[in-house]
Amino acid sequence: MSRVRALLDLLSAGRSFRYGDDDRAQRAELHMPRGAGPHPVVVTIHGGSWSVGVSKVVMRGVAGELLRRGMAVWNVEYRRVGGKEGGGWPATFLDVAAELDHLRQVPAALDLSRVAVYGHSAGGQLALWAASRSRLPAGAPGADPALQAIAAVSAAGVNDLAQAWRETPGGAVERLMGGGADSVSERYAVADPIALAPLAIPVLLVHGSEDA
Repeated sequence: MSRVRALLDLLSAGRSFRYGDDDRAQRAELHMPRGAGPHPVVVTIHGGSWSVGVSKVVMRGVAGELLRRGMAVWNVEYRRVGGKEGGGWPATFLDVAAELDHLRQVPAALDLSRVAVYGHSAGGQLALWAASRSRLPAGAPGADPALQAIAAVSAAGVNDLAQAWRETPGGAVERLMGGGADSVSERYAVADPIALAPLAIPVLLVHGSEDA
């Protein structure tokens, strides 16, 4: 119980930052571990089929464990598909790029030479994409990153957008991208993690053995 209480105390100390004009969707919360720092940072990106209805709140359990291990956590929100947020291509990707780059403006004892990205499900795809931004051609959404991750983790991630679309045409991937891999192939070329591989940083893909 004391460990749970300690984690809750750490999480309650998080500060909220806005990185864009949308006061609800374009926000991130910073959780700092105890100690003077500078602390390494893990950017956590939630899933939920890139759609409204799931928020950054679901990543706070992961944030608590990372805090316990001495890492700062930048738990991010982004514009999602559905509702009035105007998410999807390219807004969702622009938000993920902006919130990562915004770390350079956060007044905290952060070691920006040690930033990793961690995403779950749809967030796993976004985490790998964020770590791939240096491979994007000039002019592509999210190109020319101000901050480069040193590692990426995709937990149950949608790591091959084109294949996911082929398996479920008309589904969440098509809603995110505004079309299928055959009709807007140029978008998939700069958004699909598998199309941007290999990366020059460590990448860990984690899947449950019974997760189809």
